[in-house]
Amino acid sequence: MNEKTRELIRNYIVKNIDTLHLARIKRLRNLKLNNILKNKNPYLFRCKDLNLAADLMTAVLDARLSSSEEGSFGSFLEHLAIYVSERTGGGFKTAADGIDIELVRRKTRGGEVWQKLGEFDPICDAKKKFQAGHSTYTSGKA
Repeated sequence: MNEKTRELIRNYIVKNIDTLHLARIKRLRNLKLNNILKNKNPYLFRCKDLNLAADLMTAVLDARLSSSEEGSFGSFLEHLAIYVSERTGGGFKTAADGIDIELVRRKTRGGEVWQKLGEFDPICDAKKKFQAGHSTYTSGKA
Protein backbone atom coordinates (compact mmCIF):
# COMPACT_ATOMS: atom_id res chain seq x y z
CA MET A 1 0.00 0.00 0.00
CA ASN A 2 1.48 3.33 -0.99
CA GLU A 3 1.84 6.34 1.30
CA LYS A 4 -0.92 8.29 -0.44
CA THR A 5 -3.42 5.49 0.25
CA ARG A 6 -2.28 5.25 3.87
CA GLU A 7 -2.81 8.99 4.26
CA LEU A 8 -6.33 8.69 2.81
CA ILE A 9 -7.12 5.92 5.30
CA ARG A 10 -5.70 7.92 8.23
CA ASN A 11 -7.82 10.91 7.18
CA TYR A 12 -10.92 8.72 6.96
CA ILE A 13 -10.34 7.41 10.47
CA VAL A 14 -9.71 10.87 11.92
CA LYS A 15 -12.81 12.22 10.20
CA ASN A 16 -15.10 9.36 11.27
CA ILE A 17 -13.83 8.24 14.69
CA ASP A 18 -15.92 10.94 16.35
CA THR A 19 -19.05 9.06 15.36
CA LEU A 20 -18.14 6.37 17.90
CA HIS A 21 -17.70 8.88 20.70
CA LEU A 22 -20.77 10.91 19.78
CA ALA A 23 -22.91 7.77 19.68
CA ARG A 24 -21.67 6.81 23.15
CA ILE A 25 -22.51 10.25 24.55
CA LYS A 26 -25.94 10.13 22.92
CA ARG A 27 -26.65 6.71 24.45
CA LEU A 28 -25.61 7.99 27.88
CA ARG A 29 -27.83 11.04 27.58
CA ASN A 30 -30.83 8.95 26.56
CA LEU A 31 -30.52 6.39 29.37
CA LYS A 32 -33.35 6.19 31.87
CA LEU A 33 -32.80 4.47 35.21
CA ASN A 34 -36.12 2.61 35.05
CA ASN A 35 -35.29 1.19 31.61
CA ILE A 36 -31.85 0.05 32.75
CA LEU A 37 -33.01 -1.64 35.94
CA LYS A 38 -36.10 -3.21 34.40
CA ASN A 39 -34.08 -6.04 32.86
CA LYS A 40 -31.61 -6.57 35.69
CA ASN A 41 -31.65 -9.23 38.35
CA PRO A 42 -31.17 -7.53 41.74
CA TYR A 43 -29.89 -10.74 43.34
CA LEU A 44 -27.00 -10.85 40.89
CA PHE A 45 -25.79 -7.47 42.11
CA ARG A 46 -26.10 -8.59 45.72
CA CYS A 47 -23.98 -11.68 44.90
CA LYS A 48 -21.37 -9.38 43.38
CA ASP A 49 -21.28 -7.50 46.69
CA LEU A 50 -22.59 -4.30 45.14
CA ASN A 51 -24.13 -2.70 48.20
CA LEU A 52 -23.62 0.97 47.38
CA ALA A 53 -25.73 2.79 44.80
CA ALA A 54 -22.60 4.20 43.18
CA ASP A 55 -21.11 0.71 42.73
CA LEU A 56 -24.40 -0.59 41.33
CA MET A 57 -24.65 2.25 38.81
CA THR A 58 -21.03 1.82 37.72
CA ALA A 59 -21.55 -1.90 37.12
CA VAL A 60 -24.84 -1.41 35.25
CA LEU A 61 -23.53 1.40 33.06
CA ASP A 62 -20.30 -0.45 32.26
CA ALA A 63 -22.25 -3.51 31.14
CA ARG A 64 -24.70 -1.44 29.10
CA LEU A 65 -22.03 0.64 27.36
CA SER A 66 -19.81 -2.36 26.69
CA SER A 67 -22.51 -4.24 24.80
CA SER A 68 -23.63 -1.21 22.79
CA GLU A 69 -20.06 -0.20 21.97
CA GLU A 70 -19.40 -3.60 20.41
CA GLY A 71 -22.08 -2.87 17.81
CA SER A 72 -20.88 0.67 17.17
CA PHE A 73 -17.26 -0.38 16.87
CA GLY A 74 -18.16 -3.27 14.57
CA SER A 75 -20.11 -0.90 12.34
CA PHE A 76 -17.19 1.54 12.27
CA LEU A 77 -14.78 -1.26 11.31
CA GLU A 78 -17.14 -2.49 8.58
CA HIS A 79 -17.32 1.00 7.05
CA LEU A 80 -13.55 1.33 7.33
CA ALA A 81 -13.05 -2.04 5.61
CA ILE A 82 -15.36 -0.98 2.79
CA TYR A 83 -13.49 2.31 2.42
CA VAL A 84 -10.10 0.56 2.36
CA SER A 85 -11.28 -2.09 -0.11
CA GLU A 86 -12.68 0.62 -2.39
CA ARG A 87 -9.33 2.43 -2.39
CA THR A 88 -7.01 -0.54 -2.63
CA GLY A 89 -8.71 -3.45 -4.34
CA GLY A 90 -11.81 -2.39 -6.18
CA GLY A 91 -14.06 -3.67 -3.42
CA PHE A 92 -17.55 -2.43 -2.67
CA LYS A 93 -20.46 -2.95 -0.28
CA THR A 94 -22.51 -5.84 -1.58
CA ALA A 95 -26.26 -6.31 -1.62
CA ALA A 96 -25.88 -10.05 -0.99
CA ASP A 97 -27.04 -11.36 2.39
CA GLY A 98 -24.28 -12.48 4.73
CA ILE A 99 -21.50 -10.81 2.73
CA ASP A 100 -20.16 -7.37 3.62
CA ILE A 101 -17.69 -6.66 0.82
CA GLU A 102 -17.17 -7.92 -2.71
CA LEU A 103 -13.69 -7.81 -4.22
CA VAL A 104 -12.68 -8.40 -7.80
CA ARG A 105 -9.23 -9.95 -7.76
CA ARG A 106 -8.63 -11.43 -11.21
CA LYS A 107 -9.51 -10.60 -14.75
CA THR A 108 -9.84 -12.60 -17.95
CA ARG A 109 -9.76 -11.51 -21.56
CA GLY A 110 -13.53 -11.29 -21.47
CA GLY A 111 -13.59 -9.10 -18.38
CA GLU A 112 -13.95 -9.59 -14.64
CA VAL A 113 -14.59 -13.02 -13.19
CA TRP A 114 -17.79 -13.03 -11.14
CA GLN A 115 -19.33 -15.78 -9.09
CA LYS A 116 -23.06 -16.19 -9.50
CA LEU A 117 -24.91 -15.60 -6.25
CA GLY A 118 -26.50 -19.09 -6.20
CA GLU A 119 -23.38 -20.89 -7.37
CA PHE A 120 -22.43 -21.99 -3.87
CA ASP A 121 -25.93 -23.18 -2.88
CA PRO A 122 -25.13 -26.87 -3.56
CA ILE A 123 -22.07 -26.61 -1.32
CA CYS A 124 -24.07 -24.94 1.45
CA ASP A 125 -26.84 -27.56 1.13
CA ALA A 126 -24.30 -30.37 1.38
CA LYS A 127 -22.79 -28.79 4.47
CA LYS A 128 -26.24 -28.47 6.11
CA LYS A 129 -27.05 -32.12 5.35
CA PHE A 130 -23.71 -33.21 6.80
CA GLN A 131 -24.24 -31.15 9.95
CA ALA A 132 -27.80 -32.45 10.36
CA GLY A 133 -26.56 -36.02 10.16
CA HIS A 134 -23.81 -35.40 12.71
CA SER A 135 -25.54 -33.04 15.10
CA THR A 136 -26.16 -35.58 17.87
CA TYR A 137 -23.58 -35.88 20.59
CA THR A 138 -22.10 -39.32 21.05
CA SER A 139 -20.40 -39.99 24.33
CA GLY A 140 -18.56 -43.06 23.10
CA LYS A 141 -20.67 -45.42 25.28
CA ALA A 142 -22.11 -48.46 23.57
